[in-house]
Amino acid sequence: MAEQASVDPKLFEAFRAGDHQAMKAIVGSFHKRLIGFIRLYTGNREMAEEVAQEVFLAAYLQRDTVRSAEGLRPWLFTVAKRKALRAAEKATRTREVSDEGETLLEIMDPVQAEQWDQVFQGQVGGHLQCALRQLPSRDREMLILRYFGNLQVKEISEVLNIPMGSVGVFLTRSLAKMRRLLEEQGIRPEDVFH
Repeated sequence: MAEQASVDPKLFEAFRAGDHQAMKAIVGSFHKRLIGFIRLYTGNREMAEEVAQEVFLAAYLQRDTVRSAEGLRPWLFTVAKRKALRAAEKATRTREVSDEGETLLEIMDPVQAEQWDQVFQGQVGGHLQCALRQLPSRDREMLILRYFGNLQVKEISEVLNIPMGSVGVFLTRSLAKMRRLLEEQGIRPEDVFH
């Protein structure tokens, strides 16, 4: 099930009322994307799965604290980030995308992976992945949340706990850094960012 920009209000109300089927639908909507996001912090699929389970348990137990259907997605990503950082600290892992040599496509939601498959094909894709790995973690987070996670500026603001006005500035700077890295590798950014 592909993730929506927000959860259907009726589904959200059923979730808040404790309906298990509604919870199952929400897990189905967000599971793969959260796993990929969490994995950016942990670098480990098994740990990401465990953290995702903790996030969904927290969502169920604290469902009264989420005020609206529109607020659920940023709430989930905020909790996921916090729990992933704690898990990564406990495991003394770095915040790299993956120690195991897996590609970004392997950790992304399959729907997003299909959309980006053309970009990641061949030599250009390898350069793009290399450039993403070279970015500072904040820049990488910004680009992944916006372009791979399809989060809106307001949602990124909530997930990263920074002012909305700063998100646009950070995104612009992150894209500029990414473009410079690509150009250093002999890739024209317009070949990647159509």
